[in-house]
Amino acid sequence: MPSPVTGSGTPNNTLTIYDPGDCLGGLQSFANFAVAGGLFRLTGYQLQDKISARPNGALLFFDANPTFSTFTDNAAYILHDADRAKLFHVEPIGAGDWVDLVVGAFAESKRLIDKTAFLPDGTLRVAFIFAERCLFASGTDNFHLRVDGET
Repeated sequence: MPSPVTGSGTPNNTLTIYDPGDCLGGLQSFANFAVAGGLFRLTGYQLQDKISARPNGALLFFDANPTFSTFTDNAAYILHDADRAKLFHVEPIGAGDWVDLVVGAFAESKRLIDKTAFLPDGTLRVAFIFAERCLFASGTDNFHLRVDGET
């Protein structure tokens, strides 16, 4: 019988402008999502936005460490050709995917997913990449990411 696993993290933002293609908070790593060398089933995500910026972008899910790529906060991410095979799922997040929980103050985007991956070291890695320009004028912990799955 599958065992549920949940990971959460806060990709910290910088008080500045993010351009399309910039990474939010760098690469997030969730250890022990599967036994090393085991299968993992991604079942969903929840991305909370504490200031209702509601940015368009995408969550990139990796089954192994993309060591040749660049995921630096507030800088253009670069996916190296050697890491493309490690990217097992891209989840686009558009304007219609955000729901205001407190109008003008708190929004979230969440979705159920059904993707299976082999995690060589048991760690799931996730990055959020902006698809549009976004300005953060206050706070550096405006986002919270939760990832759900099964092993």
